[in-house]
Amino acid sequence: MKLISNNLYFYSILFLILNIFFIIFFPGESGDSATIKIVAKNILINSCISLSDPLSGLCLPHWGSNQGLGYPFIVSLSFYFFGENLNPIRIFQLFFHLFSIFLLITQIKKYYKIKPQNIIIIMLLFISPVTMGWHRSILTESINFSFVIILIS
Repeated sequence: MKLISNNLYFYSILFLILNIFFIIFFPGESGDSATIKIVAKNILINSCISLSDPLSGLCLPHWGSNQGLGYPFIVSLSFYFFGENLNPIRIFQLFFHLFSIFLLITQIKKYYKIKPQNIIIIMLLFISPVTMGWHRSILTESINFSFVIILIS
């Protein structure tokens, strides 16, 4: 079990270093990110879910696929506490994903005997090419990946 614990610490640190590198040097924003920011500003300034210009106060309701309340609400809280800096959201996504991986590993260790040769499974959770770059972007996918890992655990 000591080997697994040492590897867990190693992969946790590797996971954090790689993702923080991506967050700092390659922050991602897309069209969806811009839409989420507009909705978050409307939640913060006008208390509504809208794609209208937040400064206009118009607040026409818009219920598209990515204008639900959840993720833009989290972004609006970040705007409230940290200004329009998106890095706190990126860091939150990163640590939430790390928490979900730890939760899954805890459940696996609780119900199954992990052999040292099966450490590859733990490694893939941390540096999976499927989830590695998502934390640098302001998109719901990063949180969704983490929730899926939590549901699996």
